[in-house]
Amino acid sequence: MFFALSSVLDDDLNLNLNLNHLNHLNLKPIDRIDWTRLVFVSLPYHAIRTFCVANAFFLVFLLLRWFSRWLAFHLGIDRYHYLHTPAPSSWSFHFIGHLKAILASNPAEAHLAYLRQVQCPIYSYRTILFANRLFISDPKAVAYILASQNSYDFEKPKFVRDFLTNILGEGILVSEGETHRRARRVLQPAFTPGTIRALTPVFFKYALQLRKNLLDCVDRTEGPAGRAFLPGQSDISASISSKASPVLNVAIWLSLCTMDIIGEAGFGHEFRSIEGMANPDAAEDVLRRAFVSATASAEHPGAIDIILMTLARITGLRFWQKLPTKRSRRIARQYELLREISQRIIDRKKEEVLEEMETLRMQQLPSASSASALATSERNGAGASAGVDLRATTTKQMFDELNEAGERPKDIIYQMLRANLSNDLPAALKLRDDEMLPQITTLLLAGQETTSTQLTWCLWLLAKPENKHFQTALRREVRDVFGGRDEIRHDELQSLKLLNNVMLETMRLQSAIPSSLRVPKRDHVLPLSQPYTTRDGKSTFDRLPIYKGQDLFVFIQALNRAPHLWGDDADAFNPGRWDALPESTTGLANGNGSGSGSGSGEWSTGTPAQNLWTFLAGPRGCIGKSFAIAEFKAILATLVRELEFDVIPGWEVEPKQDVVLSPRVKGQEGLKKQMPLRISRAVPEV
Repeated sequence: MFFALSSVLDDDLNLNLNLNHLNHLNLKPIDRIDWTRLVFVSLPYHAIRTFCVANAFFLVFLLLRWFSRWLAFHLGIDRYHYLHTPAPSSWSFHFIGHLKAILASNPAEAHLAYLRQVQCPIYSYRTILFANRLFISDPKAVAYILASQNSYDFEKPKFVRDFLTNILGEGILVSEGETHRRARRVLQPAFTPGTIRALTPVFFKYALQLRKNLLDCVDRTEGPAGRAFLPGQSDISASISSKASPVLNVAIWLSLCTMDIIGEAGFGHEFRSIEGMANPDAAEDVLRRAFVSATASAEHPGAIDIILMTLARITGLRFWQKLPTKRSRRIARQYELLREISQRIIDRKKEEVLEEMETLRMQQLPSASSASALATSERNGAGASAGVDLRATTTKQMFDELNEAGERPKDIIYQMLRANLSNDLPAALKLRDDEMLPQITTLLLAGQETTSTQLTWCLWLLAKPENKHFQTALRREVRDVFGGRDEIRHDELQSLKLLNNVMLETMRLQSAIPSSLRVPKRDHVLPLSQPYTTRDGKSTFDRLPIYKGQDLFVFIQALNRAPHLWGDDADAFNPGRWDALPESTTGLANGNGSGSGSGSGEWSTGTPAQNLWTFLAGPRGCIGKSFAIAEFKAILATLVRELEFDVIPGWEVEPKQDVVLSPRVKGQEGLKKQMPLRISRAVPEV
């Protein structure tokens, strides 16, 4: 209809147009036309025409950009012509580079194959529109990127931050620069050694609840069945179960356990996830449902969503990521619900903190008469003019002393609000409520999904036939220390040597987050741990110029599994390696990345603790590392003590990239994330 009207307008409303034609178009006679309506009806046509012309020019621009990159590469005149580049695998290489092979393979598999092909931890590969991306797995270069003095110069790409913000809000995982500094400063007191010690009983509480439910599943299993008969079980798993030895998806059970832990330890909220799994009639927690729905939507995008996310990676086309789709609208609805519930949690916790601060203030007053006088002064309004502050005597140091004194455990959000409201924190560094809210959703993802995924891979590694002797030895160690107790102190948990080795080896081999994308805000020169041969083999380079806006792919998995660092058995599960690490890995902690000696090292603040890159390092390293380690150990020790785990012969488990590196079973992709293991009661030692 509006095309007909537009043609009339374009002809200046030809006065010879007969009235019959006007009537056919449902128009009024010329002298009675609503001109305002006609103008606005014609606007869509002109807007579409302008949009099409603009996009045609933009398409030409993109084609020229692609061609210039392609030509520079083939002429050997681009910035990084001297770096190794993996060989193209198909004709699509000329348009989307190596992306087809990377997306078609399991996560990290293609990059590891390229690494073996080029035999150099620094190489260049191509992405959409033949854009150049640098693969970085030299330890000294990565240490430089993560170091305190440089880390805020290397940001997450905009499209990654937008994606995470849609799910989590702008919490500490997403924020950059000064916003991240302020958030980290407020979060830090929530992860002190005293706090982790106080929260350890919470870890054991839900680990024991998980073990009880799994043992119930074992005892209820009479044999194979045609349909699933246990929580967290598929029909095919039920069909191969045997008496007192069911096949269960341990991934879902572990995620429920870590969800309950982060609920209570994170913000004093009871999700009752394990209880709900065992009792389907129980009411589901609204916050948990909203979070699970949002992350599930993010993990399984449709074809349109994938196309829009791909286009959003191109400078100038990032607005595509903001176009509404069914998935994005669903995520937005769930995130809004998360915000509402999180705000209620923040308000409740803030009231508790303020009450505690008032109690502390009153305890520090010199006498009851002074307190009475001060109260009277405040009622009369003199307190404010005299500079009296409700929180004048409540400082961060006082709260830290309360933590170290062994007061009842306070959850992470409570600790954050304490730090944020303390009088010795300058107003400019305090977080607003809208900046506190995303920290809850970030805690849910970082404190639940990553730890449960690491534990899932750990049980799988221990359940493999070639590794069962490690499972047996770990069970013996745990039983010796626990004795007849259900839980142990934090220091006892940390003293379990094999438990620590198994955890570190799992995180080395199967990092839940195997890589990190970074983009520099300004030019840098990365130092390298040794000289590397150029692409033509005629010279070497021992440093790498990095230009503003250059995509960097920091590959954690390669650093954790590099043969030149970890030895010829780098791909093998060997917890014993942590008893005597090779010098090539201990050198990482010295900042030189080559194991060539001792000393503080120029980039020591960017090197990983315990020679493991899984948690990254520096200011952008995982702030909740100690929390995750204690939680991991408490759950693993509790389960292995009484349960035995075995893999299913013939079922091939492979990693798939969701928000984290999740397991799938080949041939059972329709079941999505799962780790089916055979579970039975561990034989008591005589």
